[in-house]
Amino acid sequence: MKAVEKGAAQKIPNPDHFGQPGDHSRLKQIKESYKDSLGRFMLISTFSHFEAYVQDVVGEIFDFHGGITALHALAKRRSRVESRSARLAKFPEIKPLSESRKPGKQGKYRKSIEKLELKGFVFPSHMASAYGIKKLAEAISKGGFRASRICEIVFDGLGMPYDAEMEESISRIREIRNDIAHGRRREYHLSKSIDDLKLMRRYALTIDQHIIEYFLLIEE
Repeated sequence: MKAVEKGAAQKIPNPDHFGQPGDHSRLKQIKESYKDSLGRFMLISTFSHFEAYVQDVVGEIFDFHGGITALHALAKRRSRVESRSARLAKFPEIKPLSESRKPGKQGKYRKSIEKLELKGFVFPSHMASAYGIKKLAEAISKGGFRASRICEIVFDGLGMPYDAEMEESISRIREIRNDIAHGRRREYHLSKSIDDLKLMRRYALTIDQHIIEYFLLIEE
């Protein structure tokens, strides 16, 4: 456009894959707000890619372990319990932990818990692991996935250390994406969108590292 305005070119070159360029005066008008338009389009694209990434990366965990059914069956086997008598014989340390909690016995409880941990005892918090695998699979399914559940999937489903700033940023960007998509927001500057792109990339790398370290491990 500057070349045309300075007389160095007769007209704006025709685009390779679209129709004829608009009238020069119309293009000058659009030029004033093109960064806001690009910013909106980039943010929608960025968050859509992040949504797809979360779905796909959890799917890769299931694939690594032989599929959802195989991982679910493995979780059930690992959380199975013995009969009460066999359990007490194998883990006598659970006896003091089965009574009503008494503040003065916290040290005794901790000692028993540490012994049980060394023996591979299945604690109550581990008993629902098979159900958790099932719910995680439902959360990333085509019919069950919701962008509003991304942080739930990451922090609760994958056990990643909670990051309040990450949750706030993902929620903020999701809300802006929704406002743009529904026509409630007409402006979002390109510079802000680029910053959000970098943020989403950093979060994806953090999730990736967590999954590689804690989930891509051969169990059997």
